[in-house]
Amino acid sequence: MKNITTLRTSETTNLTLTGAVGVLGGIWLIVSPFLFGYNDSNSANSSTGATTMGLVCGVITIGLAGFCMATEKLPTMQLYRFGAAIALILMGVWLVLAPYLFDYFSLRNPLYNLQITGVIFILIAGYVFQELYSQYQERESREPTAF
Repeated sequence: MKNITTLRTSETTNLTLTGAVGVLGGIWLIVSPFLFGYNDSNSANSSTGATTMGLVCGVITIGLAGFCMATEKLPTMQLYRFGAAIALILMGVWLVLAPYLFDYFSLRNPLYNLQITGVIFILIAGYVFQELYSQYQERESREPTAF
């Protein structure tokens, strides 16, 4: 019987958990316009832009977080995981700025939802990027290769 530590290290467990949180965040972005009721295009302050923003960003987030989770044990995909982590950080920044850029900051539900979700994305994706970078540094110290 194999030792559990050889099956899952703390590094891959951290990435799996943060990837799962990223997938849940993407699902939250897709579902939240319907939960908070700002998907109604017939209202006086049309928030279809906020709904579309949540749906598109949610699908992209699920794809990026799923990619990070699916390739976490493949060292050859390290550079792509770096890119995905950076893209998720930028997604968080985009979610924070989007209400002001697209003029639906007066709508309280989309404003708070997108900004809080964006800050959470920035923090979690920043943590993932730090984990990936420390794994890369550790791997390089053991076996230096040309990059």
